[in-house]
Amino acid sequence: MTTPTQQKALFLQTKHGEFAVGTRPVPRPRAGQLLVRNEATALNPVDWKVQAYGIYIEKYPTVLGYEAAGVVEAVGEGVTAFKRGDRILYEGKSLSDDDDLATFQQYTLVSTDFAAKVSLPDSLTFEQGATIPLALTTGAVGLYHQKEGPVFTPPWVVGGRGKYAGTPIVVIGGASTVGSLAIQLARLSGFSPIITTASLKNTALLKGFGATHVLDRNLSAAALREEVAKIAGGPVLTVFDAIALPETQNAAFELLAPGGKLLLALPPSLDEAKAKDAQGRTAFHVFGPIQYPHNEEFGKRLFAEVTALLAAGDIKPLRVELVPGGLGGIVAGLDKLRNDQALGLLMPVELPILLHICPLNPTRLTTPAHQTALCLQKKRGEFAVKARQVPKPGPGELLVRNEAIGLNPVYWKIQAYGLFIEKYPAVLGMDAAGVVQAVGEGATTFKPGDRIFYQGVPSEDNDRSTFLQYTIVPGDFAAKLVDQSQLSSPPFLVPRRNTAFDLLAPGGKLLTVLPPSVDEKRVKDAQGRAIIDVHGPIQLPQNIEFGKVLFGKLTPLLQAGDLKPLCFELVPGGLDGIVAGLNQLKNGEIGGAKAVVRRQETA
Repeated sequence: MTTPTQQKALFLQTKHGEFAVGTRPVPRPRAGQLLVRNEATALNPVDWKVQAYGIYIEKYPTVLGYEAAGVVEAVGEGVTAFKRGDRILYEGKSLSDDDDLATFQQYTLVSTDFAAKVSLPDSLTFEQGATIPLALTTGAVGLYHQKEGPVFTPPWVVGGRGKYAGTPIVVIGGASTVGSLAIQLARLSGFSPIITTASLKNTALLKGFGATHVLDRNLSAAALREEVAKIAGGPVLTVFDAIALPETQNAAFELLAPGGKLLLALPPSLDEAKAKDAQGRTAFHVFGPIQYPHNEEFGKRLFAEVTALLAAGDIKPLRVELVPGGLGGIVAGLDKLRNDQALGLLMPVELPILLHICPLNPTRLTTPAHQTALCLQKKRGEFAVKARQVPKPGPGELLVRNEAIGLNPVYWKIQAYGLFIEKYPAVLGMDAAGVVQAVGEGATTFKPGDRIFYQGVPSEDNDRSTFLQYTIVPGDFAAKLVDQSQLSSPPFLVPRRNTAFDLLAPGGKLLTVLPPSVDEKRVKDAQGRAIIDVHGPIQLPQNIEFGKVLFGKLTPLLQAGDLKPLCFELVPGGLDGIVAGLNQLKNGEIGGAKAVVRRQETA
């Protein structure tokens, strides 16, 4: 069987752009390289972050993908350790601009230094093999090669196996891919106890990897500190945070004894006081790709040991969730990762692939009977995309096909704290822009095809919220957009307190967009100053008549330039991307801009 000259690959077409399957040449291996026919490639969170945030890559179109398993198709000059037909796992591209090294394609060039021969698919499936490289290298770099970190002796070095018996270590997020491999490496190094946090349903799995104690990931920071102190029996000098969100980083830092080191799978985002810690505690970002210059020599030594570690059962593969559809299924898989729907699972995609692709966004000539909506399933529960009927507009109402939906901090607070909503499942969302699809009796101001923006309102029937494809909108609370371009930057016009209060003169008024939370002495102010909670939804009974007048004036105000649209940050993924967008709002990652979701990624 001869190697083809052309192959299928999944291209990210532009920065922040869309993925599309195309054709590119099959490269030829150079000296020290293998040409590998990929049988399974793993998906990682970095893949969707490159698309969403435009990071790392400068040259487009580009092919992503950083770890895979497959069969050696050809070898380059000077290669003696591998031969055609060998089954291997390997680490690929590592964020370079060389698409020949990426794994989201049928054939990849692989350096022999970063490949390991394994009896695939006999002892491991190709899918299991694809779960190992990047999580293993990240865990290993953090524990054994992070220059500013603890730099423990690796277990494959003479004297390293079991060297740290009696030394406690904590792994935050043990059920994550990096956390699972960090636990296994800690076991080989002899650390004890090995304490990890996770959902308790993963207790048996993580103890099988080597954890001695599994603590509920939902413990408060104070409760976690208390439990770790009981178990550790001494100072904790090393914590590996495989989740590395701001809240986990700060909780993990508090577990450290003076002089301790916190290893982070993402860049530090600690409170300022912790960043300048008086006890000598420090935090470091573990950047795991083994082909970066500062990791390269360590990576060669690590991959030289991988085959033996797997054969001995010292390193076990991670759980997998198979993504159907080959290259064409990768986009759906990345959406699941973005929405945390595959926590603790590495998601391999079977190759070879792609016999047929369906259009992503077929043109709608008529209103469908059903639509998709993002539902909050229960109080303090999870979001999930569900199907529901498209409603019909009543008298004075419009049916609007949403083109762009605004995200507000109140939505993640409703989810986190169980506020406002009593009936579940519920659809949230209060401001959007779109195209009128149909009009109800008596709605004479608008016609189908008009481009509008409006304020929705969460209601018990969920038809008037915006986290869905079609929304019922009262004509009184909609306004025509001035031009087509405003659909992609819609003019959302929805509506240090002690300091602000102190600026007031006697008799002055402080307007706040959240309930008052100033000092008690200011609440009972002797100078007659007052605090007023502004609750902006225009469809509240006390606001309705004013709202009608306001929305009647918005179109001319926009035409005259008296009102200008806000800056916005586009959240990719349509309805599926809303959860990630709310998490960004929650973590303060979107500032000074309105987070917006667009329809073409929703449909």
